[in-house]
Amino acid sequence: MTAARPAGPHFRVEAADPAAHLFHVTLTVPQPQAGQRVSLPAWIPGS
Repeated sequence: MTAARPAGPHFRVEAADPAAHLFHVTLTVPQPQAGQRVSLPAWIPGS
């Protein structure tokens, strides 16, 4: 029998304004650890 794995992070991406390339991104972490940090990479236009 295999132990159940806890649910991982869940991302939801919504196109707020596709013509302007604007999106809403939601990250849900079911059981975050104390002091846990989340970061996103810096966007470099044209890369």
